[in-house]
Amino acid sequence: MKKKIFYATLLAATFLFIACKEEVLAPEITGMDTGTAEYALYIGEKVTLAPNITNLHGSNHYLWLIDNKEVATGNLDYTFTATKPGTFIITFRAENKGGMNEKHFKVFVDEPIRIAFAQEKVEVPRCEVIEISPVITGPQRDDYQYEWAIGDSILGNKPTLEFISAKPGTYTLTLKAKADRQTETSSCAVEVKEADYKVFPPKLMAYRPSVWEGAFWDWCIPEADESFAYPPEEMIQKLNEYLSNQSAFPKFELDAWGSYIVVGFDHKVVNKKNAYDIQIDINGYAAKEVLFFVAHDSNKNGKPDEDEWREIRTNNFNYPQIRDYEITFTYEGYDDFEEETIFTWKDNQGQSGKKQTYCGFPGYHLVGGEMVQVNGWGNSFTLKGRRIDKTNVSGMPFTKKHYLNINDAVTSEGEPANLLGIDFLKIENAGMLYSKEETPPMGSRSEVKIQSIVDLHLLN
Repeated sequence: MKKKIFYATLLAATFLFIACKEEVLAPEITGMDTGTAEYALYIGEKVTLAPNITNLHGSNHYLWLIDNKEVATGNLDYTFTATKPGTFIITFRAENKGGMNEKHFKVFVDEPIRIAFAQEKVEVPRCEVIEISPVITGPQRDDYQYEWAIGDSILGNKPTLEFISAKPGTYTLTLKAKADRQTETSSCAVEVKEADYKVFPPKLMAYRPSVWEGAFWDWCIPEADESFAYPPEEMIQKLNEYLSNQSAFPKFELDAWGSYIVVGFDHKVVNKKNAYDIQIDINGYAAKEVLFFVAHDSNKNGKPDEDEWREIRTNNFNYPQIRDYEITFTYEGYDDFEEETIFTWKDNQGQSGKKQTYCGFPGYHLVGGEMVQVNGWGNSFTLKGRRIDKTNVSGMPFTKKHYLNINDAVTSEGEPANLLGIDFLKIENAGMLYSKEETPPMGSRSEVKIQSIVDLHLLN
């Protein structure tokens, strides 16, 4: 009996061992993040998916699917290549007699950056601005970077470009757009055509040769023996008629501190990198300084607006100065014995004084040994403008060539103006260079004669 029980127990154990030996578990996928793993790619990028498999007992079958469509079998890894934008669900399925397991991967392929120019080639006259605005598409991001270039020369870093050249020819402009790991490059050609312009500014926008408001000014042309008296507006009209027939810039005179002239070019003077753009020949006195301002006609209304003026940084910036300086001169009498005019002065800095000089006084004429006031003129006047404190200056005359680089134009805060080019030029007689050892030189020579103005890029 005991023997039968032993054999029965042995037989049951054998059957149990055989049953356990034949049990096959479903494959287990490990080695990846739990849940659905996510990846972000751009066109052309690849990602290799290689999960780990455990419970390899039995005959396993492996399958890869993209959006439920079979793409590969029998492989433990799969390399996905991004060929088009979209969201893709990649499934890895492992199956055997013990069951099936699968792992999902989510791959997001972002939109590619694309640059499309309206035309492969555009034309523009020289010294004229053309705006190039390609259509740029791509992923919605805020880290785009742009770079416009001609060869190794960088032109701009915005999606659009304003281009200008004084030299005719064909230029290949290349735009590079970059965001995250994507970079796209595209080019277009600009043919700059020849155009006929005057090398000097042929338009007189404003002219104030003296500080007197409402006066009739005498003016004459070199070829004439007589002068003509016109009110300011009519004088400017007459001078423009004269300028239109000239082959060179005529001489203009600025007589007093605060006087100025504003001229306009018939083209935009190009701000050429690392080069002077404008040459101005001036005859004056060493005790005088001139200020230069330039303006870009940003709103294209054909005139310089007050907020468009930018000053050219010159050596004047190295001297102490008062930008809104005012000084009032008052006639006090005439010294018959010394034959000198007596006047007092007072400025807006709390300074004042008295001066006696051989010069006359505006509105007064010496008639028969007596000083007579001209009808309509007051006994005092005020000068307003820039005062530059500069010592050790003389009153000797000089002729100087001023070379202006538009790249030296600055804002009222002293920051670079970054002008592409300019349409208008203002020359102001800073005058009244003030020596700290003496009172303002009322009797000094103050006129400044502008001999010529030329666009250096058009000379050749």
